[in-house]
Amino acid sequence: MERLAAKNKTPSPLPPAVQRIPDVSPRRAKLLVYPELDGNRATLRRRRFGPIRGAIGTMLGVPRDVTAHLDPLATQAVLLMDGTRTVGEIYSQLVATHPDESNIQLRLGRLVGTLYSQRFLSLD
Repeated sequence: MERLAAKNKTPSPLPPAVQRIPDVSPRRAKLLVYPELDGNRATLRRRRFGPIRGAIGTMLGVPRDVTAHLDPLATQAVLLMDGTRTVGEIYSQLVATHPDESNIQLRLGRLVGTLYSQRFLSLD
């Protein structure tokens, strides 16, 4: 029985989690909040809830804001997300300006995914 199950499965070159990630490189990235700059690092902040839920959350100890503190590479990427450049163009500019950085593609993918899921970023 195990041989039949193994025979019917075709091995995939990528893990299942990676296969489900859509290609967003042709989509335009637009930041929905203004970054607070501190030297070469940025902080993104937005309200978690509306005024009523925010007051209830504050009583329960939930912070009113969702905050993201970015490293220098992520800060450069965020500053390029003005709604006119695609994610692929942002990647190309980061590779050109940071040739010594490793895993830029992976880091940019994680950044875009996190910012999109936390509603800091829209992809058009």
